[in-house]
Amino acid sequence: EKQLSKCACFGWFQSKFSADFLCLQEAELRDLDKDFVEPLSTSGYKHVTADPKGGHDHTKPVIFYNSSRFELLWCKPKSRAVVAHFKEITSDNSLIIASCHLQGGQQAPTRYTQGRSILKAIDHRMRSLDPGSPRARSASSSRSPGRKRGKRDSSSRDDSSSNNEESSQAIGHVSRPKESETTPPRPACIICGDFNAYRDDPSIRLFKAGRFSKKDWIIDDGEPPRRIDFSAPMVGGLADAYSVMDLKGEEGTRPYTFQWGAMMTENKVHRMIIDYILHTPPPPPPSPSSPPLDSKGASSSAKSFKAKRSRQQDVLHNRSGLKLRALRTPLGPRRRKEMARNGVGIPNAWHPSDHFPLAAVFEFAAPKQRRLH
Repeated sequence: EKQLSKCACFGWFQSKFSADFLCLQEAELRDLDKDFVEPLSTSGYKHVTADPKGGHDHTKPVIFYNSSRFELLWCKPKSRAVVAHFKEITSDNSLIIASCHLQGGQQAPTRYTQGRSILKAIDHRMRSLDPGSPRARSASSSRSPGRKRGKRDSSSRDDSSSNNEESSQAIGHVSRPKESETTPPRPACIICGDFNAYRDDPSIRLFKAGRFSKKDWIIDDGEPPRRIDFSAPMVGGLADAYSVMDLKGEEGTRPYTFQWGAMMTENKVHRMIIDYILHTPPPPPPSPSSPPLDSKGASSSAKSFKAKRSRQQDVLHNRSGLKLRALRTPLGPRRRKEMARNGVGIPNAWHPSDHFPLAAVFEFAAPKQRRLH
């Protein structure tokens, strides 16, 4: 009965959405082939999974992708996330996606550390694609020499070269991006999933800013982790897709995504927003170039500021972005009205989960505008 229900659900999903990417959290790896791979592979989907070791040893994030449109270039499985780089087959557009399930409960420091690890993997991947960029050179020159550097270099290799044969089979075929005479824009980025975090959680603030420092940590965040200062300049700050629903000025317009508790029990129903789709915003319009500073008339601090501004512009204007075109509201009008009644919660007879699914439609902002689901 469970299997028939899932197959029916995926049949409806594919006919309605034809999504390019489907990001799951808490997927049962022991039943993955039967529950997901078999029904989705008939429609041309392939997949990558998080590292089976560590954390929950059997429920993990998974990314399914439309192999007729995208090819897998690189994958970094982690215990709480899977990070993968995909390229559109018909263009130079590429995209790095992370499907994650961060630590729940009052564990803000742990979520921050997990979020930092995800950004670090993405940032390192972007630097490897464009080692000549000012940001990549700056990051490379700041590394300490010796054994520590050697360890970092060895861990930065693509999974296709560093993983053994068994792990390579687990994540599917991985190939390096093809060389070209012109440098393609840096990939856009999507980080989505169950963050187990409110919007003011340190992990969310880190993702939205692309950096974090000791002064940003507040007492309400709990005991800080040992290492706080972090920056992912190649990734930059990410936008919250569903924040557009906050701008309507109406209380409660943004849909909650999780519910804890059950009706007719002593556990009161709590509704929270802890699931997100974060994405690279469209690149800003190019600013008019300024004439070079006169070496005699400009101070060294002014030169330094201009050089820093130039490096920032280089990163921003050579990075693909994503234009948000549509969002899926978790409930239709009839179900929203039903959920507004006192004591009605999830899971229930018509929704067998404690989370609501999110979905978005994006368009590549550069160099070609191609619709992405």
